[in-house]
Amino acid sequence: RRGLVAQFAGRLRERINASSADLDQLSGHLQASYMFAAKQRLGEANGLTSQAESRLQVGLDEDAIGVLSEASNRLRLSLSELGNDDLSQGLIQLDMIRCQVQVQERLAERLRLRGQDASTIEAQIQELQGLVNEGMKRMRMGDYSGANDLFGDASQGGQYYSSGQGGSGSG
Repeated sequence: RRGLVAQFAGRLRERINASSADLDQLSGHLQASYMFAAKQRLGEANGLTSQAESRLQVGLDEDAIGVLSEASNRLRLSLSELGNDDLSQGLIQLDMIRCQVQVQERLAERLRLRGQDASTIEAQIQELQGLVNEGMKRMRMGDYSGANDLFGDASQGGQYYSSGQGGSGSG
């Protein structure tokens, strides 16, 4: 269990860092006060993730889980209060898609380790990453509703997540 919690902490840190980079790319679209507040919350989320990792090292697994929950909440809060609902929605959807990519990457890795074909899932990962890239391109151009339309069902799991559950045949 400790290993799973540590893996979750690592994946959460990746998402925090990716969201911070997204905000940097979109800084011209945000008022300075919203950018500062969002970056501060992301810093808090990163700090909480470090606290959770420290608690894991000393065997305080339940405490670590609680701290990671708070870190995840700070990440979500940092993306939801940007002074522009469409931009916030796009960044939240982007984070959800990144979660799916992480899940799909783990699934593909497990399939490869078992000697099974992971090409279907790998293709889904590539498609999701293409959505991330195109969506960020649209957001950098100020087309937040276009990015949100592009993300659509993919951010809710849509076809990618459901087909990825068993997408390589019998599992």
